[in-house]
Amino acid sequence: MIYCDNSGFRYTPQELSEQLPRIQKLDRVAEKTFIFANKHRHGQAVSTIRQLWVMLD
Repeated sequence: MIYCDNSGFRYTPQELSEQLPRIQKLDRVAEKTFIFANKHRHGQAVSTIRQLWVMLD
C-alpha cells in the first residue's frame, strides 16, 4: 500500500511524481491496480487522482 496523506492540501507535481515508480512497479505485477486518495471537503482527493491519472497515461 502506498499512503499519501492528503488531508488538507494539494500535492505538487513533484510530490506526486515521486510516487510513480512505486505505482508502476505494483501495476506490472498486479492483475488490477487501484489508487485511492483520502477524501476531503475541498475535493483535493479528486484533484490528486486526476493528476496521477494524467502522469500514468
